[in-house]
Amino acid sequence: MKKMVLTQLPRRIEVHVKRGQSGVYIAELPELNIFTECDSLEDIDPHVNDLIFTHFDIPKRLQNKIWYRPEKTVTPRINQSDPYHFTALTSPETFNYFFQ
Repeated sequence: MKKMVLTQLPRRIEVHVKRGQSGVYIAELPELNIFTECDSLEDIDPHVNDLIFTHFDIPKRLQNKIWYRPEKTVTPRINQSDPYHFTALTSPETFNYFFQ
């Protein structure tokens, strides 16, 4: 398999969560100027990951090797100015593969 170095993939991503007028949750990644919506707070992590994978065009075969999750196990701060941060979780081999 040809080695693919994705140096543009960030190790840490800022996420702002707010509740939209229709009741959906909106997770905004201001550094990338992208956002996603979901119906519940439990869905934020997978939606944010899908958004990151789509934005950076991560092949499906590699998406199970990396996962972004909040740095702390907390309920997202809804409609507050201070964001929470997602950090990439990988194995050491995968870390070298993605973040050389």
